[in-house]
Order: sequence, then structure tokens, then C-alpha cells
Amino acid sequence: MNQFAASEHFAIEDIAQWITSNNSSADYAETAIESFIDTIACIAAGSDADLTKRLHAGFGSGGSGDAPVFFSNFSQNPSTAALLNATAGHALELDDWDKATEAHMSVAILPALLALSKKANASGSKLVDAFIVGLEAGMCCGKALNPCHLSRGWHPTSTIGALGAAAACSRLLGLTTNETANALSLATTNAGLKCQIGTTGKALHAGFASQTGLQCAVMASQSITASPSAFDGAGGIQQLLSSPSSPGFQVTIPRLGQGYYLESYGLVRKLYPTCGIMHRPIDGTLEILSQNDLSADDVASVTVTGDAEEFAICGIANPTSAAQARFSIAFGVAAALCRGGVTLADLDDQTFVDPDYRRALAKVRVLTFGDAGQSAHQGSYRPVHVDLMTQAGESIENEVAYARGWPEAPLLRNEVEQKFVTYVSPKLGRPRTDALLKMLCNIETLPSVDPIIKTIS
Repeated sequence: MNQFAASEHFAIEDIAQWITSNNSSADYAETAIESFIDTIACIAAGSDADLTKRLHAGFGSGGSGDAPVFFSNFSQNPSTAALLNATAGHALELDDWDKATEAHMSVAILPALLALSKKANASGSKLVDAFIVGLEAGMCCGKALNPCHLSRGWHPTSTIGALGAAAACSRLLGLTTNETANALSLATTNAGLKCQIGTTGKALHAGFASQTGLQCAVMASQSITASPSAFDGAGGIQQLLSSPSSPGFQVTIPRLGQGYYLESYGLVRKLYPTCGIMHRPIDGTLEILSQNDLSADDVASVTVTGDAEEFAICGIANPTSAAQARFSIAFGVAAALCRGGVTLADLDDQTFVDPDYRRALAKVRVLTFGDAGQSAHQGSYRPVHVDLMTQAGESIENEVAYARGWPEAPLLRNEVEQKFVTYVSPKLGRPRTDALLKMLCNIETLPSVDPIIKTIS
């Protein structure tokens, strides 16, 4: 990276320096452990998804390598394994996200690290360290580019996810500062468009991010170079993928090493297999039904109101497929009315023609606040308003500031572990599931992560 004048200094160099020198990741080990538990649960659930099966059919028989494709009977080369495992983990929208990046970072980072673990001879503590470093670096980048990165049509899981995965893989491989800068720069070539929301192509963005981050770190380790100006220079991602109202790297980089972004934004863990934007409307509807002992037959209408920018992402009014339903507030509220929430079983083609569901859907209205309001992508969300009208003519209202699973209303550890058991035990059986969970809970003590890899495979 010496094609620029020695006097020029770029943001990518500062982030790379932090990645290679950080020594505080162990303080956040519990966050990493919960993310590992949660993400592996999501991969297990997604291993049966139609998209995952199609990918396995396309790659499984013709591939070879020593990186397992989880919950299958074959292995692949590390980059393809990262692609397949990360896509499976994102296929059902069960995986975590955060308000700094507006991306699904864990599912982009962890599969890449696990695919590289053999090459890196990774211990459990090294895996935890690399994950936290990658997550924090990704959050720094996300805050620099958002909110306009997302609102301009980019999908951060693909773009920022690749940067977090590259940072994590560089840390796991022990790359130098210069090599890490090259890996980050190479990872800016990954692109993802928000228009893929509602299609199976959206889930692939997590796979592409994981694969890109891994590949870029490996390429950088072999002295493949890239431009140091890719973040904040002319033609870099700050100029092209954000807007003048975005904070920029000059604002976000100084916070690295002076208080983790992870402390400020945390991770949002999911109870429902839908876009996270749907969770507050679902929770608000369920709360009114529960507190007032109401059934769907007692309800005349439900009106949900939120910020326009936020609700636009989940504005599909009459979904006809699971991929669309995962991005439909109307579907989520209707399912809450007639099904008591949203589970994987509700995301079935029969649901969309079920008379009870159709009646419930007809009762739902989704509106937006008249003014622009506070941006949904600044980390502070305006409460969602739910107004339920009973058949008797009574209006019952509530406001939902935080969904269950948000950092402000976090899931209990046993809830995360129950999610793991629910989705992993059908694949591995209960004894192996319990053994795997125990290893993950004590991962920092493992001299090698091979036992974890072998158990998942």
C-alpha cells in the first residue's frame, strides 16, 4: 500500500492499527459466547431452508476441502463453507443484528472464523478475541456510514458485514497492520443492494460477506495489496456509500479503544424469524391481547404506526411467500392475532390461504407518522404505536419502545440457550446438543475449537 505519498494518512490505517493492537476483547467474552450459541442455533434452523438445500445441491457434491458445511455430511474449501454456513444462518431471519451497523454481523463473522479455525490453529480464546475485534471494527464502520448508507439502498449485512468479517479473520490469522489494512480495503469490493429484501437473494448477502471477509484476509496474508484510501479517500466508501450527513470515519475512529461500540449499541437477539423491524409491532399486539384477555374474534382492527423510513423496509402489505412475509409488518401483526406470534411453522404456504389468517390480515392497517420524526437508524428509535379496536368499540392503545431481545430488554441467558436446544437438538440429538452447548459456554478454556467443529458437522 505504498502507491500514495508518505504524508497521506487514511482511516483504514488507524482501524487496522487498532485491530492488530487491541487487548481488551476478553472483557466482552460473554457477549461473544451468547452470539456463538445464538448463531449456531440459526445455522441449524436454516440448514433445512429451501435456499440452503439448493446451495448444498449446487456445491456439495462437487466440492472438497477440510471446512465442514454444518449440519450436513460434506466439507468444502473454507471460503465456500463460510458462504454456505453464513447463508444458512441468515436464511430464516433468526440471527442477531445491531443498531450501529444495521447489519447482521454475527452471522457474517462467525462462519468465516470457524472456516479458518483449522488454518489458524485457533483456540477458544482466540476465536472469542477475533469475533469481538471484528464486531467492534464493523460497528465503527457502520456508524461512520449510516444512516444514509442503508437509506440510499445498500444492505449493510453485505457491505459492512464484509468489513467486520475481514477484520475478524485478519485478527485470527495474526496479520500485520499493513496486511490488515489491505484486507479491509479489498473487502470494500463487496456490494449488496437493499432491493433484494423480500427475495432469497437477501439471505445470500450474509454468505457473501462471510466469504469475502475470509478471502480478503487470506489474500492479504499473501501480500496482495489494495488502496489505503478505500474508506475515506476520493472514491472511497465514505464518499460513495454514505452522505454528508453521515458521521464519517473522522468521528467514529477516535472512539476505538476508548469505550467499545458494543457497550453503546449491543446486539439485538431475535425470538421471531422475521426482520427485526417487525418485532415491536408483534410484541405490542401480543401485549394488548394478553393484558385484556382478547382473541382474534374480539378484534375489529389493529392500526400500527411507526417512522416512515423504518417501516418502509417491511412494507409488503399482502405477502404470498415466506421470503416476503419476513418483511411484512402486516403479516406479523396478523399472525400475532390469529397464531399468537410468528414461528417457523407460520411461514408456510398454507398460512397465506388460511381463512383465519386472511380475516386477521384484513383487520390490520400499517401507517407512518406524519412528520419525518427521528431517524430509525440513529440508534434511538421512536416508539411504535399500536391501536387495537375491539368489536365492542373500545380502543386500546400502547407504545412499544423496545422489542424483547433488544439490549434495553435483553433475553435471559436461558432463553438464548433454549433457542439453541430448540433448533440444534433435532439435528444432533439431545446428548450431543447438550455437549456442544457446554463446550460453547466454556469456549475460552478450550485449547482448540476442533471439538466444536466436529460436533456441529
